[in-house]
Amino acid sequence: MSVRVSIFLAIFCMFRAGVAPAVEPVKVFVLAGQSNMEGKAKVSLLEHQILDPRTRERFAHLHQNGQWIERDDVFIRFHDRSGPLTVGYGSPDRVGPELDFGFTVGDREETSVLLIKTAWGGKSLYRDFRPPSAGKPSSEVVSRLLANAQKKRPEVTREEIEESFGHYYRLMLEEIRDTLDNLDRYVPGYQGQGFELCGFAWFQGWNDMVNPDFTAAYTDNMAALIRDIRTDLKSPNLPI
Repeated sequence: MSVRVSIFLAIFCMFRAGVAPAVEPVKVFVLAGQSNMEGKAKVSLLEHQILDPRTRERFAHLHQNGQWIERDDVFIRFHDRSGPLTVGYGSPDRVGPELDFGFTVGDREETSVLLIKTAWGGKSLYRDFRPPSAGKPSSEVVSRLLANAQKKRPEVTREEIEESFGHYYRLMLEEIRDTLDNLDRYVPGYQGQGFELCGFAWFQGWNDMVNPDFTAAYTDNMAALIRDIRTDLKSPNLPI
């Protein structure tokens, strides 16, 4: 008996016995960062590019007869928005890296893919996304930031400044964990098969570049971010 016939008979017997073949875990990718990860490419520009002879071939995979394709195998959550991956999951009326990223991994994977996009514009790694293992900033840094903040809002306290360090790192983790705990809400047809965390894509840097202290610490803070993400998501070999 051939291998193919044997496999077919095994699957047939499983269905006859009321046992369906195992469903593959959902492949999950996290997309995080600041404004460029939010997505700033105008949908109106894409509408031009799919028609322009110079670019239409490059973007042909995104539409069919001018109608944007909605993937039935790739899904996305971006803050309070979720659904099948298509054009428009960036800032209002815009797209971001999720679009081609999702189409690429969707074409590669043979099971459902979920993108968790967690991004906010105007945020630094030194302060807003500061990972726990980077430690607390020096007292001098906090005092300087407090003085600057009080020029605009005299009521700002030192505790508020200290609490702001790592706020968006914690919020990012909260969104990731909430999504993973509620996969049936974001992946149609989810059957409890679990998930595989496949990658973490980071797109950020501008707000650290404009402050020399932030820039000088970026290498160490980025290394800390990688370590902490892998630890907090319990994925020691997570590709980043």
